[in-house]
Amino acid sequence: MNGVKTLVLDVAPLTERVRNYFNCPTARGAYLENQGGSGSVGSHFERRVFGNEVMTASSMIDQRISEFSLALLEGTGWYKVNYELAEPMTYGKNKGCDFLNKKCMNKKTRTANFPEFCSPLTSRGVSWTGRGYGVCGTNFPEASSDLIDDFDYWKNQTVVVDKFSDNCPMILSSHRTDCENTKYINPGPNLDEYEFRGPGSKAFMGSLARQGDYYSHFGYCFKPKV
Repeated sequence: MNGVKTLVLDVAPLTERVRNYFNCPTARGAYLENQGGSGSVGSHFERRVFGNEVMTASSMIDQRISEFSLALLEGTGWYKVNYELAEPMTYGKNKGCDFLNKKCMNKKTRTANFPEFCSPLTSRGVSWTGRGYGVCGTNFPEASSDLIDDFDYWKNQTVVVDKFSDNCPMILSSHRTDCENTKYINPGPNLDEYEFRGPGSKAFMGSLARQGDYYSHFGYCFKPKV
């Protein structure tokens, strides 16, 4: 798959839900992780495909125990599950077979083929879930001689921070930029007393600052009115 040998887990309830969720009736099953060591390859869901699903190979902000984890449990024959308790996901939903099978980036234009990914590299923005803000792919581009050509989207062996995404750049928030994290307050002169951190808060980009203050950060947390 995109130049890398990839295992596919074909378990009836899981495969059915993969096909329905992604709107890809020809999906052969759930793609398993193809990067990393023995603790990740073949034993977790593929990060490029499943994004913030909890059974991908590393932790990230706003992970979800989705219908896919429940379907896998059901497919073992050992469990009965209640899908009404699955946490909702929007990553890749209804994007079709292209999202599963084609590259995340256009190597000629160096732009993202799907909105789940970002471009240009190192640009700033809001994460896919809207819960936090961050930098596209990496703050400080690094190169790796081990990067395969199929994943060399910038033609200079640049690698992104996420080691399990098939080198697809995403905007990933951290605990410092997670708008639902109430334990962190941005230091320096900014708008913290006007911001809101906690359940329901969402990230916004902008250049707001008090008159005369030094603009010290690029993202903000506000609770939208509904």
